[in-house]
Amino acid sequence: MLAKLRNLSKKKKERIQAGAFLIPFSLAASLMLYGALHWPHSMREKAGQYVDNAGRVFSEETYQRFLIWEISLFASFALLFTSVFVIGWAIGMPVRSLESVRKFTQKKKENAQKA
Repeated sequence: MLAKLRNLSKKKKERIQAGAFLIPFSLAASLMLYGALHWPHSMREKAGQYVDNAGRVFSEETYQRFLIWEISLFASFALLFTSVFVIGWAIGMPVRSLESVRKFTQKKKENAQKA
């Protein structure tokens, strides 16, 4: 299975990797937007009450929803990074090293000096 994935054309590999990034990124971005709209200030439990940083009091049910959202947000970012690296590894896309980036920028500088 991995051999079949690794033998795909570079364009198909890039599309697969883009999908592996865009789908979890969309999930994480929508969860962030949802949280920003529903809970613009972080909540915490204080003296038996559930309050946000602005001092507003919330019910326990709302606080539980906030905690579920918070865990879901962390999980979506974990999914994002995991899917990008695992899919990239499975299809054999090279990870750019710092050295390759330095070589690229050096070439750009040399070309700019020639022009």
